[in-house]
Amino acid sequence: MFLLTMHPHVVGHRSRIALLDRLVQHMKAKGDVWLATHAEVARHVKDQAA
Repeated sequence: MFLLTMHPHVVGHRSRIALLDRLVQHMKAKGDVWLATHAEVARHVKDQAA
């Protein structure tokens, strides 16, 4: 699990958005990667624990 938290004032700069896009594209290129919201991850963990 990789959790990236960025302050809106930091990620809002164009250069940061471009780097974030590159990071997402890199992760997707690896293949078996699930990009999810916090709520989706919590639901998944809850379902697995049941």
